[in-house]
Amino acid sequence: MSILRESCTRSEWSDCEVGIMLWYVWHQQRSTFNCDLLENESLVALSVEVTIFEEDESVGTHSLCLLTEAPPGCCADWLKISRPPSSDALCLENLSMVQEEISKCIERCSDTKDKMVFLPTRLIDLMEPLTPRLVALEDYDLSYGSEDIGIKYAALSYRWGSPSDASSMLKTEKHSLKNRFTGIAICEMPRVVQEAISVCHKLSIRYLWVDALCIVQDDQLDWEQEAFRMGKVYEGAFVTIVPLAAHTCHEGFLQRSQEIIRVRFQSIIRPEIHGNFYLRHVPRFNINQSFHFPSLHGLELQSSTWGTRGWTFQEETLSSRLLYFGEATVFLYCHNWLHLESYDRGYNESRLSFDKHISLSNPLTLYEEWEEGVPLFANRFLSYPKDRFPAISALARKIAIATKDEYVAGIWRRNLFRGLLWHVTPEDRWENFLISLTTPDPYIAPSWSWASRNCYLDFGTERHQLSVLHTNKITEECKIIDINVDVPGCNPFGVVSSAVLSLAGKLAPLPAILQWMPTRSCSPT
Repeated sequence: MSILRESCTRSEWSDCEVGIMLWYVWHQQRSTFNCDLLENESLVALSVEVTIFEEDESVGTHSLCLLTEAPPGCCADWLKISRPPSSDALCLENLSMVQEEISKCIERCSDTKDKMVFLPTRLIDLMEPLTPRLVALEDYDLSYGSEDIGIKYAALSYRWGSPSDASSMLKTEKHSLKNRFTGIAICEMPRVVQEAISVCHKLSIRYLWVDALCIVQDDQLDWEQEAFRMGKVYEGAFVTIVPLAAHTCHEGFLQRSQEIIRVRFQSIIRPEIHGNFYLRHVPRFNINQSFHFPSLHGLELQSSTWGTRGWTFQEETLSSRLLYFGEATVFLYCHNWLHLESYDRGYNESRLSFDKHISLSNPLTLYEEWEEGVPLFANRFLSYPKDRFPAISALARKIAIATKDEYVAGIWRRNLFRGLLWHVTPEDRWENFLISLTTPDPYIAPSWSWASRNCYLDFGTERHQLSVLHTNKITEECKIIDINVDVPGCNPFGVVSSAVLSLAGKLAPLPAILQWMPTRSCSPT
């Protein structure tokens, strides 16, 4: 517990008091007044919070999350603790689980006879283990059942990392494109790509799509064309590999730390039950002061920086099935089914997906899905702010085709009066909220579009939430005079250079006085 020791012994805190709070975290809410374990209750973690006090004032806090694990035995059975994970995330047991669940997904979730896949412009051919090469494919569709052609590929959804990480990563550029078709030394690839290739080999997948290598990064036309097609790339992938544990392109995700702490246990309720369980520190996990563990896969997603990246939103939403490699577990997620490592069976759990609503051909339902999805995307980070519309363009394209509606700077024309009713939700201090209202530079979107604000937002109002917007309680009191949106590139759902909206309707005066109150509240008066 070097981290805990370091937190308590820093020289600048030598004269301070140290408070340490520990609490067990259970899979379900545990009654404080009942010592009996519930039948479906399990011990999943020990949470530690170290607080440094100087003159009764808190001057620093460190939080630690220690996951529990135990070998098979009476201790593990009584506390319902999961077995220790393998040191290799892609061990034989996990590999078998993934292969079996993918087979079930194909049978359960896909119509293999009618389902058509999309082939990207370029893929990495992994036939030669040490020297993969880029291959160019013609634009054509083929059915999953075409065994004579037999092309299936995986897609990688990952973080490039910091600007320095991104600049040092191997990429395909104009001057190197020709050489990429000859071969790419695997030792030159970033570690996250090397390990993704290992996953493909284990799953008998010959082709891999990686944006840095399959898109010509310094060719603006190629980048725009491929960004427009990117949604289809992830839809058509046999599986999308998501390395949650790799926070930059130079980090791996298959090897796990084996540093653990042994804890002796004997039940007070039933003394004959005794043994050992182990604690594993996961640095990026933070459960806060909660006695209830939401879910291991939920904690993996919340703790990873992958979920804060703008591009990963549509990559996750559009993928048919996702194979996540987290800090503590591997799990496979299709649209309606989830299976985790060390669990004997999977269970039903839906994730955000537009496909099921597109099949219903109900525009109102698709508008609702869009307004539920946009807030999840709006505050995500983009290295290049101008990518705001391109990073969600594949989803917009699918809805435009299904609804036959016009896309105007992030809003749907036939749903305009609801799409304009969005508001920023301040997350911390009011001063930061006011900063978020400033016009971004460079220009991203018109001020009436949600895309003009890179912060937390929601549709509806404080009083009338999203569900009210799609009832008959709200009537349209404005008329569209004109909408003009200038999209200069080849992606009609991509970068916007200017936009003008003209409406006719009634106006009402509103007070415009804001007064700052020095309280913890974020609300103005």
